[in-house]
Amino acid sequence: MSTIEPHIHEHKKSNQINEFYTQIFNNSIDVIYLIEVTPDGRFIHLDINPAYVEVSGMAREEIVGRYVDEFENEPFRTILLDKYTSCLNGGEKTDYIGEYDFPLGRKFFHSTLSPIHDENGRIHQIVGIARDITERKEIEKQLLEQNRFLESLLNAIPVPIFLKDKETRYKGFNKAFEEFYGKKKEELIGKGVYDLFPHEQAQVFFNADADLFRNGGTQIYEAQLQDVRGEDHTVMFHKAIYFDEAGEAMGQIGTILDITERKNQEERIRKSSAKLSALIATIPDLLWVKDTEGKYLTCNSHFERFFGAPMSEIIGKTDYDFITKEEADLCIQTDKLAIEAGTICITQETITYQEDGTTGVLEIRKLPVYSDTEFMGVLGIGRDITERLRGEERLRQSEEAYRTLAENYPDVIIRYDRECRRTYVNPALLKISGYSEKELLGKQPYEYASLIAPHYFMAELQKVIDTEVSSEHEVAVYRPNGEIGWYMASFVPEFDGESVCGVLCVAHDITDAKRYELMLQKSADLEKTLSRMVANLPGFVYTSYMTREGTSGFRYASSGITTLFGLLPENVTEDLSVFYAVIHEDDVALLKKAIEFSAFKMSPLEIVFRVKQHRHEKRWVEARAFPQIETDGSGTILWHGVMLDVTDRMQLEAKLHKKEARLNEAQQIAKLGSWELRFSDQTLIWSDEIYRIFEVTPSEQPPSYDQFINAVHPEDREVVDTAFLQSLADKTPYEIIHRLRMRDGRIKYVHEKGKTYYDSQGDPLRTIGTVQDITKQKSIEKKIEFMAHHDALTGLPNRILAQERTEKVMANAKEAGNKAALLFIDLDGFKTINDSLGHSVGDTILKNVTARLINCIRKSDTLSRQGGDEFLLVLSDIDTLEDIRTLADKLLKEMEKPFMIGNQSLSLSGSIGIAIYPEHGETFETLLQCSDTAMYRAKETGKNSYCFYTQQMNHNLIGLFKMQNDLRRALENNEFVLHYQPQIDLSTNRITGAEALIRWEHPDLGMIPPMNFIPIAESSGLIVSIGQWVIEEACRQTALWHAKGIAITVAVNISSMQFKRGNLESVVENALSESKIDPHSLELELTESIIMHDTENTLQSVRNLKALGVQLSIDDFGTGYSSLAYLKRFAVDKLKIDQSFVRDILQDQEDAIIVRTIVQMAKSLNLKTIAEGVENKEVLALIEGYGCDEVQGYYFAKPMRAVEFETYFNGRLEE
Repeated sequence: MSTIEPHIHEHKKSNQINEFYTQIFNNSIDVIYLIEVTPDGRFIHLDINPAYVEVSGMAREEIVGRYVDEFENEPFRTILLDKYTSCLNGGEKTDYIGEYDFPLGRKFFHSTLSPIHDENGRIHQIVGIARDITERKEIEKQLLEQNRFLESLLNAIPVPIFLKDKETRYKGFNKAFEEFYGKKKEELIGKGVYDLFPHEQAQVFFNADADLFRNGGTQIYEAQLQDVRGEDHTVMFHKAIYFDEAGEAMGQIGTILDITERKNQEERIRKSSAKLSALIATIPDLLWVKDTEGKYLTCNSHFERFFGAPMSEIIGKTDYDFITKEEADLCIQTDKLAIEAGTICITQETITYQEDGTTGVLEIRKLPVYSDTEFMGVLGIGRDITERLRGEERLRQSEEAYRTLAENYPDVIIRYDRECRRTYVNPALLKISGYSEKELLGKQPYEYASLIAPHYFMAELQKVIDTEVSSEHEVAVYRPNGEIGWYMASFVPEFDGESVCGVLCVAHDITDAKRYELMLQKSADLEKTLSRMVANLPGFVYTSYMTREGTSGFRYASSGITTLFGLLPENVTEDLSVFYAVIHEDDVALLKKAIEFSAFKMSPLEIVFRVKQHRHEKRWVEARAFPQIETDGSGTILWHGVMLDVTDRMQLEAKLHKKEARLNEAQQIAKLGSWELRFSDQTLIWSDEIYRIFEVTPSEQPPSYDQFINAVHPEDREVVDTAFLQSLADKTPYEIIHRLRMRDGRIKYVHEKGKTYYDSQGDPLRTIGTVQDITKQKSIEKKIEFMAHHDALTGLPNRILAQERTEKVMANAKEAGNKAALLFIDLDGFKTINDSLGHSVGDTILKNVTARLINCIRKSDTLSRQGGDEFLLVLSDIDTLEDIRTLADKLLKEMEKPFMIGNQSLSLSGSIGIAIYPEHGETFETLLQCSDTAMYRAKETGKNSYCFYTQQMNHNLIGLFKMQNDLRRALENNEFVLHYQPQIDLSTNRITGAEALIRWEHPDLGMIPPMNFIPIAESSGLIVSIGQWVIEEACRQTALWHAKGIAITVAVNISSMQFKRGNLESVVENALSESKIDPHSLELELTESIIMHDTENTLQSVRNLKALGVQLSIDDFGTGYSSLAYLKRFAVDKLKIDQSFVRDILQDQEDAIIVRTIVQMAKSLNLKTIAEGVENKEVLALIEGYGCDEVQGYYFAKPMRAVEFETYFNGRLEE
């Protein structure tokens, strides 16, 4: 039945196709006909479609079956015979247009004749298809007439018009175009822009044509052209694309409009408009024009701000569109007042700018506008006088304030005019001179004044008037009591516009300063005496300064500066850079900061700093000074102090304060809140950080000790109180960690410190302290404590905690005389799931396993995760071994249950090793080793089971260690050998490849199969170096075979560990380079778990391998979790069907379905398939029937040595 079905399907398909063509033949509007060519070269119509009959007006019987040369319609017959004969003689398709006279009238047809050859190559039939194009021909005729009309029309148009083809060559013009350039059509046809215009201009036109063809649409642009007379013209090009019937662009049509006069007129208008626009734009006032209906015609930018809208939105609108009705009515009313008055109408209004909501006062001027005698509208100008009004008010207030200031100013203020006559004097002058205002005003300096040198004073006034430059001089006057007073007089020119109109004189009393100056002179001798005394004092006495601008230096430095710093006093008077240069670089910033702090707080400067090595000594210097603000009003700060060498003291204190220094450094890094308690008035001061820590605000209530102690946790209050009181009693600082309880019940941990300062009688003055919030640190400490003893993923105790609890359980068991047990639990199959589905799925599995195991044990038992998929279970109070067996069975059943992860159901099992205390050991390490050994024994017996430890297991473990050592020596001693199993191509029945399989020739144990040593090699990591040897040996052997004509591909299995830990890419590249074989001759077999693990990195490695040219296949396909998406992304070449599906394919229908599905899927992905494990001809026949490409198995040959494989290959070749 399965053999017949394809033929029935093909027959049905053939019938459907014939029916399809019949429908086309009978319903086509085109004429279709079939002609037979007789051996003697005559033509017979074998078949025609209904369209042939309809168009020709002839009956079917008149055409079908008749020789063409017998047709009665002679013109029709002549044309057909000519064209049929031409097709016959030419031997190829013929295409022509013919005109025919039929009974229904004259027709035009576009015909195509296609010859059909028989098996001997002779043309025995011709298929003809003719399309009625009569209507098209009529249209072409009409188009020709229209073209003639259009040509006449174009020539009548005075504007130059031109046509260009797709290559932008001129193909047509009108008369105006020829006249513009003074050339005939023959001179222009076929020419391009580069033939007619200068290169630079031609390039512009060429680019414009290219843009038009690229973008389509209409193109308009201006250009400069020169006519035949050499006159320049500004022209506007209008161009567009024209198309053929199929919509394909054929060329462009364009006009050249001379706009020279228009451009000149526009330029004149533009200049006029520009002047007007510039004028309007520069007017700082609001400007607008309304028409007779109150609609806005124009406005400037300042008016736009008033309405909060651009001019484009204002024009055509009325006031009612922007402001309230009341405001708009007022505007209309003032417009009418201006119109009725016929002249300027001035009003003052308070307005609100719509743009930003600000208000202002406008002085509005409105004027009716007329054109001749016709009323056109209203011109409005609004000037914002808000600032002017404010300025006038400020001026009034300023003058009043100035007069008040001058009247009450303690210094003398006098104003002089250009003739040096007094125009104003303040009361201060009246007081010191003893004259009245009337006596002084209008007089010059030497009239009614108390100046000691009035003519000098007047000369200075005249100099300021002449030079227009201010000056300052000391002036001496006689006071009414006969004493001499000294004043510092400042002379400032006053201007009226650009010229000096007078001088303002302000005189400040400096009598006390002058007296002080005399005192300083008197104290000079005393200072010299003191200097000699200071020179003999220990250390360095100094007076330093820092100005408001930041410059600094030493006003005075004793000779001790040379001893301490190696500097001379005169080197540091104006610049401290020399001084800072000898200070240790780590202490410079500290010293500067201390000086700045002292200046800011005006507090004593106390600091110890290091000096760079001087005379090969490392020294410490202590500076102590008191700040003072200089009395000259300059803002300069002075420090009077001393610097002492404290090197010996610092060296003694260094060791004592080492720990304290580290603590202080840590405190500087930490964020601390500070507080101060003053005992004199019990005032408590908190920093902002304290408020934050206590979660209160300064506005709530002043801080107090009661408020502080109430925030302390009730259980800690007595401890805090005791610590503080004890520190007062002992006169020592205190430090304590305690808790705070917040208003919402939250607990905070704080680290509190305090130090109390005392007066000379020992009474406390103040306590200064810090409070640091260490809640997070406490939380982190708890977390760290937990993490140190627990697994991060599952929260279970880790090995450290498990060991502590095991030792505790063993101690209790020893004391009670009973038993304890340690169970080592390992998950079977977890690694495959973790590698193929990812670590997130693996983590979820581990959490679920943890939950299941916890539900099976007692609260007194301890479940611990060792790492990976390994768990420990500590059991206490064991009565019988049967209790352990019962629990182990329960644990295994729980682990057997499927795990639902998302939409996937995953299964695994467990292997449990059991060690009993005290029989198997009396220490944790011994029990752990025994339970681990027992667990591996459980795995060896088939997994999903448990096993109690026995002494024999230890002997087996020793054997395992020996096997590992032998494996390490096997590589060095060349004990490995490769066997090769042939791979057969089913389409040719030839050997096209071989799989390289490793064997171990042990010197004592003989040939060891891979299943006995590969797992050990993988667990020990030796598989990486063994795998490298396999690749190199396989490539070497392939090169030898290729040299002998055995052209096959050799497949090598790749371990997942090679992919993760080995330098696989470089190993393959070096092996190919050394062997010099074609990379396509090497095939690498990857497992599904490799491509599913760390997908992106694996994908890149696979791409790198593919780039070398090697082939890639998926080994044991169908046993893992790979998907079609991964197969496409990894671009493998072949799928290897696992032998577990092939072996039972005859008995197991599911295996057969899997194999067939894999083959079909591979074909759809354009991949090859190879089936391994083919052991009989029945399996071979079924596999071949599924369409599998290649096979290997014992049915053909077992794996064999290279020499045996060569013999086998040559034998099959001969067969």
